Amino acid sequence: KGKQLWTANGQGDPITVFEASDEGAEANFVAGKIIAGSQGKNFKDYAILYRTNAQSNALEFSMKRNGIPYRVIGG
Repeated sequence: KGKQLWTANGQGDPITVFEASDEGAEANFVAGKIIAGSQGKNFKDYAILYRTNAQSNALEFSMKRNGIPYRVIGG
């Protein structure tokens, strides 16, 4: 039996699909999106979820290079 998904919230932003050529390009895309969307917001309002710990290296490098403060929880 399937579940019926619902929310009490209004409609949010559409989902963005991006196919990166490698993990560096993916991390740079994520950092760019954070920088572009951060006007008037705090970096602490963002979270990046990744499936494997191996993905964290490229993301951490890109965050450092772009001056985006971050902390890794878990991993």
